[in-house]
Amino acid sequence: SASPKLRSAAIDICRSDVVGSPRKFNYPGLGAASPTTLRYINVAADLEEHFGSLDRFRVVEIGVGYGGQCLVVCGLHNPQDYALVDLQPVLALTRRFLNETSPSAPVSFHGANEIPELHTDLLISNYAFSELRREIQDIYMTRLVDNARRGYMTFNHITPKSFRSISVKEFADRVGGKILPERPNSYPGNKIVVWGVKPR
Repeated sequence: SASPKLRSAAIDICRSDVVGSPRKFNYPGLGAASPTTLRYINVAADLEEHFGSLDRFRVVEIGVGYGGQCLVVCGLHNPQDYALVDLQPVLALTRRFLNETSPSAPVSFHGANEIPELHTDLLISNYAFSELRREIQDIYMTRLVDNARRGYMTFNHITPKSFRSISVKEFADRVGGKILPERPNSYPGNKIVVWGVKPR
């Protein structure tokens, strides 16, 4: 269950969701909203549940889409900074989107072929990491995942066997994380791994 602050901010985010003219649908108690934005808000609610406030967090996201998750997180919290890692054409789109929406935190952009070693408070990946070849995943693990104090990663299972991608169990064992169901489930078999969660 989301906090009152998150629910209020989510309504504001949906009402201001106009960049790129996203397709919207009417939802009871909310009004017109983009389903993609609602998914990002759902992830933000999960982050709040598992980690509490993200204020002053150093955040890194692997696979960034158009920057919507970054904008939502920055709209609900005050992270210290937010690093985005993806292919250069994707980052070009993300730069344009974030230039028009002005997230509250400083944002840095890192191409997938030149990943720096980042030490962060929180790592986020919505599906992207699980879709990579193992040799690329290994680079992400040593430079980003192993250096993240906390993490939230959604796994799907769509890669061909030739990719030898890291399984959700193998990944959870490495980071000392917990495997959870994806709710709502966007595809059969999807799972979420969280680690470094706040004490209950």
